[in-house]
Formats: sequence, C-alpha cells, structure tokens
Amino acid sequence: MAASLRPPALRVAALIPAAGASSRMGRDKLAAQVAGRPMLARVADCLMGAGLDPLVVVCRGADDPRRAILDGRPVLWADNPAWAEGMGTSIAAGVAALPEGLDGVAVCPGDMPLLAASDVMTVLAAFDGQRITAARHEGRRGHPVIFPARLFPQLLALTGDAGARAVVGAERDRLALVDAGPGCLVDVDTPADLAAVSDPPPPPSPPPAT
Repeated sequence: MAASLRPPALRVAALIPAAGASSRMGRDKLAAQVAGRPMLARVADCLMGAGLDPLVVVCRGADDPRRAILDGRPVLWADNPAWAEGMGTSIAAGVAALPEGLDGVAVCPGDMPLLAASDVMTVLAAFDGQRITAARHEGRRGHPVIFPARLFPQLLALTGDAGARAVVGAERDRLALVDAGPGCLVDVDTPADLAAVSDPPPPPSPPPAT
C-alpha cells in the first residue's frame, strides 16, 4: 500500500489570558454564571472540547481565586505577576509555559462565553502550521486566533495592553480568516454585556382577567 501523503495532525495548544482586573464589570466577570457555569469554565470547556491540548490558563499567582473555577480540569497554570501591565504580559507568560513540540497556540480571552466548540474546530482544521489563522464573522476578526510556533518568540516579547495586535498586524498579508458563528465576536466587559449573554428572563405574566 502506498504511503499516505496527508501531513500528520498538527499539535495546537490553547491559551486563556485570565489575569485581568474586570474593572468595567465591577466584580470578577470570569466567575459570573452564564447558563449555569462560570464564564471561564465555559471557555475552557469549549477549547478543550475542540481538541486543543494542553490548555494553559494565565492567572495572577498561586493564590488567585480563579484557579478554583477550573478545579478538576487538566489545566496548566501560568502565573503573571505583571498582570496589571496588560494582556500582552499574560500572553507572554502563557507562551513561556507551553511545552515543546507544539505547532501552534490558539489564544482566546476567558470572557467569550458564547464561543462554540464547532467554530473552534473549524478554525483549527484550517490552520496549516505556518499562517496565523483566526475566526471571522460578518467581516470582523474574532477568536480564537491560532499563532504558528514560528511566531512564539514575538509572543514572548509582548508587553502592554494591546495583546498580540502588533504580531497579527505584521502578518496581515498572510492572515487566514475562517468564517464562524457570532459567538467568536462576543466578549463580556460590563454588566450590560453579561445581561445580554445570560438566559433571557421569563415572559411577564398576563394581566388578570377582568
């Protein structure tokens, strides 16, 4: 039998930067319940359910209460004592914690509770190991964003609060965008955002008969 020409499956990890302050929410948004589960748990389960492995979650330190949200899940925790300097530092801390031998890492914030595992799988299937590959809905780029291993040095050098925008911008001519559902765009920053993604309230009772 002739040998298959199909390349071996690419190994892609997931990275959730989860060390932020939730300042616009006024409380820990990643612990907020959405459809019966904490928001961070929903995102973690989505990424793992799509086949990304391992899952690295960046928190503030060993005493971060967000660790308890993911109790019982096979998570690699990365501490970011410089979390207050912005998301770039959390992405860098997460990439530093990745094991060797990966072909890429899918970065996704922990505040995207409507992201579907099927959409993550679609983005993962389109990743070729060389180009940044990201979800897109109605012309807008969303998450996850998969970075190939060749860009890990640039991710390790990130600082500030712009995340990985500079890395994506430098690769814009090679960017692969994959159509996905609206959940790839929906993040939760404010109480109004949380209300919009929470279960709708029951309809009002009809007025009493006269």
